[in-house]
Amino acid sequence: ELSMMTNMEYRMTTQEICELHSETILPKRFPIGDEATIRKVHPDKVRAFYKRFYHSDRADLFVVGDIDLDETEALIKKVFDPVPPSPTCLA
Repeated sequence: ELSMMTNMEYRMTTQEICELHSETILPKRFPIGDEATIRKVHPDKVRAFYKRFYHSDRADLFVVGDIDLDETEALIKKVFDPVPPSPTCLA
């Protein structure tokens, strides 16, 4: 993400999001904090965080558009039901 911050579209999107959420801490550290903070984090800490929180069973799926609801639901179940929940999932 850090390397994307030089992209004009990214900077414009960031500015828009920060304006929309000006009452929160988001504008001060959108989205991943400043470079100095990121560089201080030990890679093992990042890996542990990833292992604990980044699992498909913790994701949200949004479907938008003119769809057949039953067909879409069946397809989603076909694709995602076989995915086992993570052993470290925090319900």
